[in-house]
Amino acid sequence: MQDTTKKALFFSSVIPIEHTKHATYGLQPSDTQFSFARDFNALPVVAAELAVAAQDYPIIFIGDEFIPSIALSIKENNNAFVDDNGAWRDTTHIPMCVRRYPLISVVPQDAETPVLCMDENSTLITDDNPSIPFFVDGKASKAIQEIFNLSVVFEQSLKTTRAAVLALADLGVFAAKTFTYKDQSGKTEKLQFTGIDDKKVDELSDEDFIKLRKNAALDLVFAHRLSMNNWSKLV
Repeated sequence: MQDTTKKALFFSSVIPIEHTKHATYGLQPSDTQFSFARDFNALPVVAAELAVAAQDYPIIFIGDEFIPSIALSIKENNNAFVDDNGAWRDTTHIPMCVRRYPLISVVPQDAETPVLCMDENSTLITDDNPSIPFFVDGKASKAIQEIFNLSVVFEQSLKTTRAAVLALADLGVFAAKTFTYKDQSGKTEKLQFTGIDDKKVDELSDEDFIKLRKNAALDLVFAHRLSMNNWSKLV
């Protein structure tokens, strides 16, 4: 699976959105608006979206930091949930890291309050009569404020997620797993991924189990366990 450890996935050049410079700018969504995610076979998810993500995708853990991620395809550089036109599959959860793009909340150095920024290279941004303006009457438009709020929640939940992962890692419950399937020719294939060892979790002491509950780590455990039924959607 592809690396999902990059903090600001998809973003190439992040700059603050300022009314003095970007009063006429905004978003111009299109039918191809998710094309930027089409080549990713895995994307990170955070605690705030685990319950819904687990209904649609396998949840796995990537890299040395065990980043919780959704598997989107068994093929490299492919997202089975984004079609050739860049549309995300109907009725499936779109991860928060995708929904916020090309906007992101960033806390400047030596500051405490996040500010709204954008990927200035995104084709979803325009200064030519955008359908979703950044500003209305000098203030952030309602739609832009909602995306900003989503990004803030994502960043906050990222911290909670990281604490949960560290708690699980400390208890040594991550383990190598295998998904076995048949390709279109009928040949048996195996996909290696990192998951949570249910047996090790079940064998934890009451004290360790309570620690996981306090860290919201159990949400990760149960979401991962439930999501394993979704591998068949990728074949």
